[in-house]
Amino acid sequence: RFGGREIVALAGLKHGMNMWRIEPTTIEKKIAKHAWVRRVMVRREFPRRVVIAIEERIPKAIVAMGKLYYVDSDGLVFKEVGEGEDVGFPLLTGLRAEELMSSDPAVRRKIQDAMRLGDLMGRHSHMLSEIHFEAADRLVLYTTAYPVALHMGWGDWESKLEHVERVLKLWKGHEARLLALDASFRDQVVARVRPVRQ
Repeated sequence: RFGGREIVALAGLKHGMNMWRIEPTTIEKKIAKHAWVRRVMVRREFPRRVVIAIEERIPKAIVAMGKLYYVDSDGLVFKEVGEGEDVGFPLLTGLRAEELMSSDPAVRRKIQDAMRLGDLMGRHSHMLSEIHFEAADRLVLYTTAYPVALHMGWGDWESKLEHVERVLKLWKGHEARLLALDASFRDQVVARVRPVRQ
């Protein structure tokens, strides 16, 4: 997301600097302020080399709080989406702004779990348009493929997704008739069908 020159500028490094005056911890703090930086490690390699290793944040979802912001796999809202930047991520809805900006580990874990479910859906070729927190223990998903609300409850998602896949195969070609699939019950999926217009 940003190149070597920008990193060097952030670090305040210049060619010919005295190695003994370069403080790795200070440089790490400077670089860590960049929105895309998840982790940074700086070390001196004598006689004249400084190594800066950076792990970038990877956006997993977008939240709307007046403006659009990226959310990473740690459940952290880390950066406003800039003009021309990628918006091809699921929209995270149903959480209040104070929850999204909270440092509460329980809230972060909840968002991380939702991101993992999004990844799982992607592995099953279901691209998500929205992950909605309906309640503390209930997630509702919307895919880009068809307008069906997938009520997933909380947890045991691998098994629930298998049940949903079986139901969707039965409805192949007629998914538009489905209003919602509720997989929050154990070992069953309840289908709600759109009313037939006369």
